[in-house]
Amino acid sequence: MNAGAAKLLEYEATSISDQMSIIDLHDIKELFEKAQSIGLDIQEKTGTPFEVLCQLAQVLGNQEAPYTYLTKSGKCIPVLLSFSTIHKPDGALLGYLAIAKDITAQKQSEESLYSMTDRLQLATLAAKMGIWDYDIDKNLLIWDKTVYQLFGARPDQTISAEEIWERHIHPDDKARVLNTINNALKHEYLFEHEFRVVWSDGSVHTLKSDALIKRDPAGKALRIIGTNRDITQHKAEQEQLRLLSSVITNSSEVVVITEVEPVNGVFPSIRYVNPAFEKLTGYKAEEVIGQSPRILQGPKSDRKALRRLKLAVENWESCEIEIINYKKSGEEYWVNIAVFPVSDQQGWYTHWVSIQNDITARKRAEQEREQMISELTKSNRELQQFSYITTHNLRAPLTNLIAISKLLDTSALQDSALVEMIEAFKTSANQLHETLDDLIQVLLIKGDTSFELERVFFEDICDRVIFTIQSMMEQSGAQLVTNFDEAEYVWFSSAYMESIFLNLISNSIKFAYPGRKPRISIRSYQIAQEIKLIFSDNGIGFDMERVKGRIFGLHKRFHKGEGKGVGLFLIHSQITALGGTIEVESKENEGTTFTITFKADPR
Repeated sequence: MNAGAAKLLEYEATSISDQMSIIDLHDIKELFEKAQSIGLDIQEKTGTPFEVLCQLAQVLGNQEAPYTYLTKSGKCIPVLLSFSTIHKPDGALLGYLAIAKDITAQKQSEESLYSMTDRLQLATLAAKMGIWDYDIDKNLLIWDKTVYQLFGARPDQTISAEEIWERHIHPDDKARVLNTINNALKHEYLFEHEFRVVWSDGSVHTLKSDALIKRDPAGKALRIIGTNRDITQHKAEQEQLRLLSSVITNSSEVVVITEVEPVNGVFPSIRYVNPAFEKLTGYKAEEVIGQSPRILQGPKSDRKALRRLKLAVENWESCEIEIINYKKSGEEYWVNIAVFPVSDQQGWYTHWVSIQNDITARKRAEQEREQMISELTKSNRELQQFSYITTHNLRAPLTNLIAISKLLDTSALQDSALVEMIEAFKTSANQLHETLDDLIQVLLIKGDTSFELERVFFEDICDRVIFTIQSMMEQSGAQLVTNFDEAEYVWFSSAYMESIFLNLISNSIKFAYPGRKPRISIRSYQIAQEIKLIFSDNGIGFDMERVKGRIFGLHKRFHKGEGKGVGLFLIHSQITALGGTIEVESKENEGTTFTITFKADPR
């Protein structure tokens, strides 16, 4: 053992015992495995390790082979070992010369390379990235399995990669791709390009290729090594982002995007604002980026609304508020703010997005409307009070006039003109009294909001009204058909409902078509949250074009004969006073239909 071997194996050359064998330096199991691998007929149980080593030396001769040496401390060292025979002068075999080369660094480099290759394979698989290699001189294109998958093909197909490329590349992209490659071969070492491939099922996929051109010292291109990856989804996402960016940029609504975490425990800082923000507030984007949205608030900004917004942000909840903000100029404006968090693909919140609308005009209109309503309510109360005073003050002297007119006895008077004048006076006084009563009744309906709604059954009301006008029904020969099965009752005023039934049934009889017995139909039904009550008759009807808009007016008469023009006005007032509606359809000489709509439960 020379000094180099002694150092490698951690021995002192002079300290090696005469009893120490070369076998002590070897892995015994490895020797038997090598013998079996080259077909030596020797077994671990029948042959000694030394005999195995000798046979390996005879068979392998000067061939280098990897072995494992054991150092004095028991450490394993990989070596590249070759044997040479040593002979006596007479040619007899004297022994063997073993030359060992330490290949530890080489082994480590190989293991590192294997590890790097494994990691590269894992990375390409995870990224769904295919690797290809094109030998320019041999015109040979080699793909890995992933490239085949990216082209929608299988690697076990009989056709070559070149044929698959020709068959599947998009016709509109082929010339451009070839031109890109040819230009790169003239000048470049690295190049990239995008192209589309068409799979057998007709679907189109976009691939991105990054390539490296290997050249000889003279600059001649020898090989192209590249990667392909599918960027179809990435392109779609880019297009979607482009569209969204265009929408946000050109939107008339204000868009503000902030960081996700609050700054100094307050609101998050602004990351982006669109042009609509700049137009509304007067601030440039660079003036507010990094600032808190609180720069827009001021003395009249609702603190309760801001606290509600702050609490929603702390709890990662969407929120909508209306608040007064301030422009850069200090001008106030009302704004509706809708805020919601945005998360990434893993579900982690990354930003807050705020959509804001200027509602200043609406708020001013609301304030003006509220002021107008307040003023109208005040005026209405004053007018109502004046109406009550006027009607009641008129009633007393009018009552006296009627009483006096009753005392006047015209039978003894000889002057016919005087008698006619007195009778005219009585008639006028009575008509004025009736008109005053009608006005008082209307005022009572319009002004009385104290009615308690009750469950009013249509059939009960109808029975009471029919009992009241029984003689009128009999004299006219009127036929009444009712059906309240689909909606038996409604929440309303019982007194008002009696007035509605009484007026509409009476009118159907009063304004019957001459020579035709009155036929009256009353039915009820429910649609969604509404109750419909329908009155129909076969009377003389109206010319709707002529009377349109005046049917429910006070003292409006559309037929000669009976009626003061108060009934329809009263029931319209009664119905609308409790939140209902009434509509009419009619044809002359055919009849009229009134449709009354109530809320199913207005309580």
